[in-house]
Amino acid sequence: MNETEVALRKKLDEKQYEIDVLKDALKDREDGIAFLREELKDLQNKMYRIRTWIDAYPVKIFSEPDFEKAHKVLTKHGMTLDSISASNMRHVLNGLKQIIDSE
Repeated sequence: MNETEVALRKKLDEKQYEIDVLKDALKDREDGIAFLREELKDLQNKMYRIRTWIDAYPVKIFSEPDFEKAHKVLTKHGMTLDSISASNMRHVLNGLKQIIDSE
């Protein structure tokens, strides 16, 4: 091999190396995109489940209570509206946590 052929071979090897690096980078990017698509699907599913839960208690069916009346009835029996509200909120937040943490 003469000097020109050696130089061309070296240049060709360098270009092939650059191509290989770019191919690897492209594969990494494609893998990253595939991962993000799966994450997006998972988050969309979780949002759908949360939205379904939100829509499960429409005011048309479950009207807002008379809180004053509820307070009187509850305190008469040794309970508070605060403790019931806190319990309900814990239930909702635990349900949201289960949805968020689900695989």
